[in-house]
Amino acid sequence: MLLKGAEAPGPGGERTDEVRKYSDLLTGVTDGHQHGVDVDRCMCGGTACACGTGYRLYVRSAEMPARHGGWSYHSHPIARDGDGNWTVGEACGHTHDIDSELLQSRIDAKLNEEESMTKQAEEQEKEAVDMAKVSAELEKLRKVVALPAEQKAHYDGLDAAAADAFLAKSEEARALEMRAKQEADPVAYRCKATGEALRKSAGAERIAMAKRLDVQQEQIEMLTKANETARLEKMIREEMPHLPNEGGALPALVKAAEEIGPEAVNVLKGASASMGGLFKTVGVSGVDHVTVQAGDPLPEGQAVQKSAGVALEEKVEALMKAENLSRHEAMLKFGRTPEGRNLRARIDAEKPVVTEG
Repeated sequence: MLLKGAEAPGPGGERTDEVRKYSDLLTGVTDGHQHGVDVDRCMCGGTACACGTGYRLYVRSAEMPARHGGWSYHSHPIARDGDGNWTVGEACGHTHDIDSELLQSRIDAKLNEEESMTKQAEEQEKEAVDMAKVSAELEKLRKVVALPAEQKAHYDGLDAAAADAFLAKSEEARALEMRAKQEADPVAYRCKATGEALRKSAGAERIAMAKRLDVQQEQIEMLTKANETARLEKMIREEMPHLPNEGGALPALVKAAEEIGPEAVNVLKGASASMGGLFKTVGVSGVDHVTVQAGDPLPEGQAVQKSAGVALEEKVEALMKAENLSRHEAMLKFGRTPEGRNLRARIDAEKPVVTEG
């Protein structure tokens, strides 16, 4: 404890205030001298204190012989008298006067210091315990996160003690435990809708539920696919009717074009329009025609022209039904036959269709 000492002569005889490590307080003056004393815990130890208060006064000797290298001490017990004042008990055949209030203030300071140190030590100990606990939790979390998915699912199903034991095992030991579990509880069904592998222990009800879910998912997928196919076929019929559908691949081609963007769809529409001009049936399509007034006689040869066109259409429609072909596929296939080439030649040689108007 740093206290200001009494004024003492300096090296040149001047008076100076010296600050040095000092006693807690001083005794009263006896025979022209007094002692520095320290207030400290007694040395009784254990739970019983022979001093009664737990404190003693440790008195420094009047001198500090150089050969000892430090102060020498003796101690006195202290107690309160009938008025509540502190008194110094006899030791070594003498006692000392003491300032009771000052002694009490020193004892209070000691108690506060001890309490503060005890509290600080407890806080440090608690912090150390908390830090150790946090470190352990972080290490546990690290191990849990590192578990493979199947081991993590197994870990989550264990009670606290079994989970900690499982986590404490080596990777090889955990793998052996999982293998033993799998052999004892084989996979009974794999749900396609969720990707979950249901083991026998999942129970019949849950397995049946997973199967129903797969059936529902399959029905939804089939309906979705059918609706999409119908949409594409309608689009083909209305917007690109002249594109060939070799092997039924045209809907998939149109779908791919849609995924690319509008420009790709427009390319298919343009191709359909270009191909449509190659398969105009004169006398049937109605594209090339002349108009006469109602009641006027039809031009000569109209019946022959109509018969050739109708014959071609009938052949194409029959081929479409017989072989499940599109109109354009049937037109191409029939057009390669001798009969088809003959009808095409007749149509090309005949006059346009004439209709009444």
